[in-house]
Amino acid sequence: MKFISPILLVLTLFIWFVPSAQAAADVAVLDDITFSKSAFIVGDTVRVYATIRNVGDVDVTGTVSFYIGSAQIGGGHEISMPKNGQKEEVFTDFTVPEGEFNIRAVISNTNPVDANVANDEVLTGLIEPIADTDRDGIPDSGDNCLNDKNEDQRNLDGDAQGNVCDSDIDGDGILNTAEQERGTDPLNADTDGDGLSDKDDPRPLGEPLVAPAPEPPAVLKSSETPSESSEVRLPDKGSESASSESSAALSEPSSSNGLAVAKTLFLSSGEAASSSAPEASPDELFTFEEVRWATYDFRVLAPSRDEGYRYEWDFGDGTTSNRREVTHVYGRSGKFSAALRIMDPEGGVKEDSVNVHIAFFDLQNRSVRMLIIFLVIILLIGLSAFYRLGQEGTGASDKTEPRRHEVSSGKTSRQTKAKKERV
Repeated sequence: MKFISPILLVLTLFIWFVPSAQAAADVAVLDDITFSKSAFIVGDTVRVYATIRNVGDVDVTGTVSFYIGSAQIGGGHEISMPKNGQKEEVFTDFTVPEGEFNIRAVISNTNPVDANVANDEVLTGLIEPIADTDRDGIPDSGDNCLNDKNEDQRNLDGDAQGNVCDSDIDGDGILNTAEQERGTDPLNADTDGDGLSDKDDPRPLGEPLVAPAPEPPAVLKSSETPSESSEVRLPDKGSESASSESSAALSEPSSSNGLAVAKTLFLSSGEAASSSAPEASPDELFTFEEVRWATYDFRVLAPSRDEGYRYEWDFGDGTTSNRREVTHVYGRSGKFSAALRIMDPEGGVKEDSVNVHIAFFDLQNRSVRMLIIFLVIILLIGLSAFYRLGQEGTGASDKTEPRRHEVSSGKTSRQTKAKKERV
C-alpha cells in the first residue's frame, strides 16, 4: 500500500497536466492572399483579402492588419475565432502606389496569447504596378496620349502624339481648329494635292490667286524740286523714228500740303514709259517697293484680315515693327535682309524674307552729295591758287625788264666817255 500513494499521485499529475498542454491558442494566416484585380494600375483602388483560421483548441480573439512596407493600410480588423473553426476572410482596400511594393498581413493582440507566432504573418511577392494615367490599357511608357483614352494608338503624322490628343493631326504646321476655320482638311497635309503642304501653299484650296490692288506709281525724288513751269516732253505721235531717237519725259503729279508738284523721270532712248509696281516676296506674304533712296514701303499681302494675327517685321538693320504696312528708312547703304513673321490666332507661324540692297553712290544719298560738294570746293581752291601763281609770275617779269634797260644805258654812257678821253 505504501507504493500505491506515489503511483496515484503521478497518475493524477499526468491527467491534470496533459489536457492543459494540449489546450493551446494558435491562429494562422494562410498563404493565399488574393486581390480583387489582376492588373495593378497606379492610382487604382484594389481590395486585398487574407484568410484566417484558428488551428488551436481554444477560442481566440485578436486583430488582423495589412501593411505596404511599414505603412498600415486600412484599419485593424477584429477577429473572434472559435477553436478548430472554419476559415474566415478579412479584407481592406488600398490605392496602388507608384513603384514596386508588396503587402503583408499580420495577426496581433491575440487573447489568449498565440502559442505559435510563426504562422501569424504572410508577405506577398514583389508587385510591379503599371502607370496608365488615362486608363486605356496602354502603359504610359508606350502611350502616345497620356491623358486621353486611345486604345488604337492611331498617329497620322507619326509624331510623338496620337490623333486623339494631337492639335495638328496631319503635321502640316497648322492647328486643327485653324484648318477648320479656313476650310482645309485637318487630316490631310496637302488639301488640294498640288505637292505643297497647306502651310507653305499660298492657295491651299486650289483657289486662283487674287492679285492685290495696284499701288500708285512710285514717286522718284530728284535732287531739286522742279518749278511749276517744268515741262513734260512726250514723244511725237506722228513719227515712230523720232520717238525712238528722242528721250521720253514722264511726269507724275503728287500732292503735298495741297500743292501739285511734277516729278519728272527721263527714260533712255527706245524704252517704254511704265510705272513700277511693288515686288512680291518669294512666298507672296508681302510686297516691297523702293520709294526713294534707302526708303522702302512694306505691305502684308496675306492674310486679308487682322483679327487675331500678329506681324513681326525685322528690317535687318536692328529695326523692327508690328504694323501691317510700314515705310522704313535705312540709315546707311549696304545689304539687308527684310523678314516678316506672321502668327495666326491658333499659333501657326509663316515666315518670308527678301534681300534689300542700298547703293552708296546715289545722288539722293546725302553723303554722296556732300562728297561732291567737297570735291568741287577742293577743285575751286586749286584753280584759284593756280591763277594767283600765274598773276604773281607776270608781275615779276614786268619789274625785271626796266632794270635791265637801266644797266645797259649806264654801260653805254661809260664807253662813250672813255672814247672822248682817248681822243
